[in-house]
Amino acid sequence: MIKKVFKVEKLFELKSIKKMLSKSDCIENGIYPVCSSDTSNNGIVGYYDNPEFIIDAENPVYITFGDHTRTLNIMQQSFSVIDNTKVLKPKIYNINALLYIITVWKKQIKDLGYARHWKIAKNCELNLPILLDKNNNPIFDCKKEYHSEGYIPDIEYMEERIRELEEERIRELTAYLKVSGLEDYKLTETEQESISKINNKQIEFKEFKIEDVLDWQPQKEIDPLKINLLTIENNIKYPFYGQATINHGVISYESLKETVLNNKAGKPTILVHSNNQNCIYLETPFYLKDGHGATSVLQNDNLNELNAHYIITCISKVITKKFNYDNKATKIALKNTKISLPVNKNNQIDYAFMKTYIKAIEKLVIKNVVDWRNKQISAAKQIVNTK
Repeated sequence: MIKKVFKVEKLFELKSIKKMLSKSDCIENGIYPVCSSDTSNNGIVGYYDNPEFIIDAENPVYITFGDHTRTLNIMQQSFSVIDNTKVLKPKIYNINALLYIITVWKKQIKDLGYARHWKIAKNCELNLPILLDKNNNPIFDCKKEYHSEGYIPDIEYMEERIRELEEERIRELTAYLKVSGLEDYKLTETEQESISKINNKQIEFKEFKIEDVLDWQPQKEIDPLKINLLTIENNIKYPFYGQATINHGVISYESLKETVLNNKAGKPTILVHSNNQNCIYLETPFYLKDGHGATSVLQNDNLNELNAHYIITCISKVITKKFNYDNKATKIALKNTKISLPVNKNNQIDYAFMKTYIKAIEKLVIKNVVDWRNKQISAAKQIVNTK
């Protein structure tokens, strides 16, 4: 295998965006995804009925680039975008080869934090395998479509490499599911009932101010430039959180002086970042990057991992529509924001129901993962048997 350097501009065409949407433009029953720079859910933040970018025979795939987050997502259905998102048309349509290319690309884009990255990304040079003949000599393209010297990316090699990695991950997934017991995804009667009640609208909901649901905790923030002065010799390391959406906001793991440690008791905790409305669940002590109080640290004696994720979903659904970078989810604004939660017969928040419902959803998701794994294994066996 021989690799050569390819310029991004030779592999992708930057498309102009005629209509930039906002999160508030998303509609409840929209058909086509609206993409953003978010790092989760393939960047999709909502749906809209009139997509700007159409997937068809001429344009079977697009790439979206999150300017603030360096995310590169592959879109195979018609879509629109919101601010801080670039749209690229690739010259290579093979999905596995594209996964290979954008993985190489992202490694070249220096992380500037919550800043714009396209000015760096567009000038990247990607080291990619090239197409060779039987004598391992490069095969050249006289039109020089991909490379100024006429080299051609080896699509078959990249596709095979991604397939090998996928098979490796499937083996790891199978081992994890077995050890963790997650292969047992059968719903209990109570869990089935919780799904049925939600689907049949048999659950009563009530609106609550977030400050009436969760308690704001005092927090200790750290200037990253002073970490060396706070570091101590200790085998125990705790996560150091910033406001980035990548890696759940974890910048690194550190052993620092106890005076800057948050949540020493390791209670179930929700973090809400005001700049990007990112919500995180944790149940360990942690350190927090200095953000002038931009992160809310929230707790409640009734919280556990399952019902906390239900509440996080409710919070996220509201604040991603209500706030943005120019209208931040400050503590005062967040405290007065209302979310809808299920209540019991006593008109009190039904934490037990939320726990059961999220457990049921977790099992359904695991079932989909297991089904996908089984299909991939079955497909691989069919390929082997036909050879």
